[in-house]
Amino acid sequence: MPSVRDFKISVREFDRTLKQALTRTYSENPHFASEAEFKYELFHQLHGHKVGGNKLGAKLPGHQTCILHVEANAVNGLRGQSRRADLVVCDPTDQDGFNYKVKIAIELKKSLNSIELDSELEKFKGYNNKIPKLYIVSANPSMIDRETAMRVVSRYRSSKTRIDILDPAIILKNQRTGDIRRTKSRAASSVVERVTRCIKTTLELYGKNSKDPYHSFFWRNYEHENEKGWTFPCEGDFTAQLYHRIRSRLPECVVTPEYQTLSAHRSRVDLFVAGEGESVGIEVKMNYDNFKGKGTNAETAKLSRKFKAMSRDHDNHVNILVVIQGQMAHKGTNKLDTLSKLRRERASFGLMYCDEYQKKAIGPLALQ
Repeated sequence: MPSVRDFKISVREFDRTLKQALTRTYSENPHFASEAEFKYELFHQLHGHKVGGNKLGAKLPGHQTCILHVEANAVNGLRGQSRRADLVVCDPTDQDGFNYKVKIAIELKKSLNSIELDSELEKFKGYNNKIPKLYIVSANPSMIDRETAMRVVSRYRSSKTRIDILDPAIILKNQRTGDIRRTKSRAASSVVERVTRCIKTTLELYGKNSKDPYHSFFWRNYEHENEKGWTFPCEGDFTAQLYHRIRSRLPECVVTPEYQTLSAHRSRVDLFVAGEGESVGIEVKMNYDNFKGKGTNAETAKLSRKFKAMSRDHDNHVNILVVIQGQMAHKGTNKLDTLSKLRRERASFGLMYCDEYQKKAIGPLALQ
């Protein structure tokens, strides 16, 4: 195995790895109901693959973070339209002003069409050749044929960049996928207990790797308030790591991102885990500054409605609110105000968070 000191990301090696992970991802699910489902499942399938002898989703030895990230600003400091990529491949040995130098950007679509293709190519053009490789990947069959798409792509290529478009037809062509079977767990503990352990492990990835406010484990997408000495961990990046752990440790369960519960049609929860006779709804927040709004539009009210709906719709159900930054990075009395409002809403849930001072995960706690 090459040493970390000599670590280098090979685009050609990653190309093979991505196609292997996509084969498994498409085989797991013949139709993705949302881009989020596709994104987290692809992250899960990529997590254990190696590039340069190191796992994509695990911390690079001797460094603060891993190679693969979700919902990340591929280039810092850009204004205008959102520059956040669905997935990025970075070099943890090469620090940028924030985060790390991105080598590959991956944009995902539920079913790629010509308007979305133009939009993603314009965004990539705005990177000004700073990102060598772009993949645009469709979860379901594309609505634009490959020949037409590649003609459009040819107008955006440069001598310094490469662009590729992938979808199930391209990846699964001549592939023998076989049946994908979920193994049955023999774990003695309940679904809730095992999900809780997955959350604690993911919270500790943040707590134990957050000394540097600009270069920590989770991607930092908020580039303001730099003088205050704290980081701003990306919720999507956290949720992807959590999804991976639940999928790996509870293979018999169905994990649904952006779940819509039956009696709250317009509301979505970040993750919903369904096991035999048990279920868990999980909402992830970066910190207490995320709880905004007033009255029925307040984030506390909307969150409580979602939790109440899931408890109403499912027997033997537990809700968990994860606030990644449980002690730091919240303004004034935001934490006290938020917890007070949540108590008044009387929704049933457990609170989990990272205590940054102790570098440990806390909870689940019931609000008293």
